[in-house]
Amino acid sequence: TLTEDIEFSLKTIIKGKKLGWATTAIVYDEQPVKFKPSWSQRARWTIGHIQCLAEYTKPLTRSTFENKTLTNFDGLLYMLGSIPMFVITILLLLLNAVFYLTKGMSTADFTLNILKFIIPTFILPIFTALFVMIIDKRPIKKMIKGLVLYPLFLGSWLLINFKCLFKRETTWEKIEHVRKVDINTINKDDKK
Repeated sequence: TLTEDIEFSLKTIIKGKKLGWATTAIVYDEQPVKFKPSWSQRARWTIGHIQCLAEYTKPLTRSTFENKTLTNFDGLLYMLGSIPMFVITILLLLLNAVFYLTKGMSTADFTLNILKFIIPTFILPIFTALFVMIIDKRPIKKMIKGLVLYPLFLGSWLLINFKCLFKRETTWEKIEHVRKVDINTINKDDKK
């Protein structure tokens, strides 16, 4: 699939092996800094996730009942919690719009239902990011622009997921890595 890391994890879980969290692991994964390459990369991840959903949901469900571990159950929830939940969310939003437009729902109820979607999807993540930055003692002032634009980034995920449901381009597109980080910077960051 296009998401070999998720695929590897799912294959491992299905075999009954345990996954773990490596708290001291250092990952040098450079993410795109421009929107277009970010869109391409996230579309590739979404398509890979759809591929994994099709390929591994059945064996993962079977292994959940055979192995009876939280790891198997967590893997199953992870797979079912993405694209299927996205589709359900879109259907519920459309259903709300239909009820509202056919006078089956008041403006207040419609507004409340939309806010129930907007607040946890677009607003709460900003506060979550702020909370993490405070805990990690990261400078907030430098990230104001990113925090303000974060809802747009999250909204683009919705568009990517929607597009990938219908157009599954599986051609590997190289993502340029443009940051220039020298080894001294990495070593300095490792000592923090």
